[in-house]
Amino acid sequence: MMRTILFHRDFNRILMLLLFDLLTHHRPPIIFGYQFDCQFTKENDFELGFLSSSIGTGSDGNDQRIFPLQTYSCREFCSELEFEGVCHCLIYHGKDVRLKCSQTNASILMADIEKLNQCPQVNLIELHVKDSNLTRLYNLPSGLYNIQSLVLENTGIDLETIRESQELLRSLRILRIINENFTEIPETLFNGMEELKQLSLNNLGMAYINVDAFVSLQDSLISLELRSNRIRTIPTAVQSLSHLECLDLSDNQIKSVSDSSKVIFSTDLKRLRRLRINPMNCSCEFGKSRFAKWLRTYAIKGVQCSKPEHLIEKDVSNMPIEEFCEPWPPNRSDRIRTNSFGFYPTIAIGFYFLAFRCDVMSTIA
Repeated sequence: MMRTILFHRDFNRILMLLLFDLLTHHRPPIIFGYQFDCQFTKENDFELGFLSSSIGTGSDGNDQRIFPLQTYSCREFCSELEFEGVCHCLIYHGKDVRLKCSQTNASILMADIEKLNQCPQVNLIELHVKDSNLTRLYNLPSGLYNIQSLVLENTGIDLETIRESQELLRSLRILRIINENFTEIPETLFNGMEELKQLSLNNLGMAYINVDAFVSLQDSLISLELRSNRIRTIPTAVQSLSHLECLDLSDNQIKSVSDSSKVIFSTDLKRLRRLRINPMNCSCEFGKSRFAKWLRTYAIKGVQCSKPEHLIEKDVSNMPIEEFCEPWPPNRSDRIRTNSFGFYPTIAIGFYFLAFRCDVMSTIA
């Protein structure tokens, strides 16, 4: 009875919001599920669950509204469920389960997920493992066959474990790997993940990405984060991502972008709308570069200036080429020249009107 009341309460709220949108001629898309837009994640912002009540801006510039769905404890559906590790479990919209674990290890995690799968009423679709020891996890648990969101953060997991579990991850839409020790991304790591929309590979110590690493994601990936690594240039591997809208390369070792970079000449990155990278030295030479022209031509926002002082934090995509080459501060000779053309004519006009006034007064007298 209580669940029915809660459902009607949410349903009435939805109707009220829809009525308001109709009366104000404002019709944002309604999304029951994932929201993918160009809002980059923060390292500590991932809470249990990807469904929330929020209003955001989509890649098309329109508002997108996500309505809340009533959540229940897993114990309400499976009274015998007792996790061995530190895990929190929530169920939403019927039987879909979100599981967040910390301070666990490989054997305990496997046992906990196996217990969860023994409950026929639940379906595990989201798993977040943080601050744990998964060094002895050689295969992901078989209970992840319907997983849609996977977050591994400071777990010590081996790269081969993910590669060997590709069959389980075919429905995956969000993959975030954070604070792990992966020095490179090989060619076949994401094979079979054709549904992946958001990929985060942050703070891995990564310096190399195979040129074909993202080939299997070329028709699906929308957001790619490669933040806080040891990357020195925009990876050539991203040029095949024809649906990519957001690319985050901030806090890497990229100091400049060569005019010979293949990414600039790529015809597949037509949907890219936001690029986050280390701030650039916006010199006159940089303003004339192919990279700056590419940002302006396709209105790719996010690249900012670090110098000179008067251009700090300005977005390169909004700056005409003349703004890069303007002297700052203006030369003293230019100021004198401007003043000479402005000052002396003013004096001459003043004397003219003074003489005219004197003539008029003498005539009246």
